[in-house]
Amino acid sequence: FFQAEDGIRDVAVTGVQTCALPIYLGAGLGTVSHALARTNMREVWSIERSPLLWLLLRLRSALASRPFYVWRGDLFGFPLGKVDLAYAFLSPAAMPRLLVKAAREMRPGTWLISNSFGSADWPPDRCIVLRDRRRTHLYLWRMPGQERRAGSASEAIDQND
Repeated sequence: FFQAEDGIRDVAVTGVQTCALPIYLGAGLGTVSHALARTNMREVWSIERSPLLWLLLRLRSALASRPFYVWRGDLFGFPLGKVDLAYAFLSPAAMPRLLVKAAREMRPGTWLISNSFGSADWPPDRCIVLRDRRRTHLYLWRMPGQERRAGSASEAIDQND
């Protein structure tokens, strides 16, 4: 089975060529952060709001062979201007707000990836279907220049091909 964290790592390393600095927004236990930290990326960032999950995330980072940076706080207050890739596994209700934040703060050509949840108002630039038991969908938005292109075409990619 193709696990979601391996899929994110592979997308970040090979499918999103510009990625040098990823951040996991709402990192929980940091499964994706841990997977990304095992790559050749210069550093990996994570942010988590829950005190208990943040503490467990810090412990996981400290025990990792290659630690990752961990912040505690609200992801909507965290600046995204320096990251090349922002990954989130949030609720569908949070996606419109996150897309607006990413488009406003992230540099042109960087990426936002959402695990499982897209946005009806903002079609993704790509959709990748993983080979895990859930057939997880990763929605990828490439950040535009000053203004978002209206109705960007979706490109579906199935990793079974």
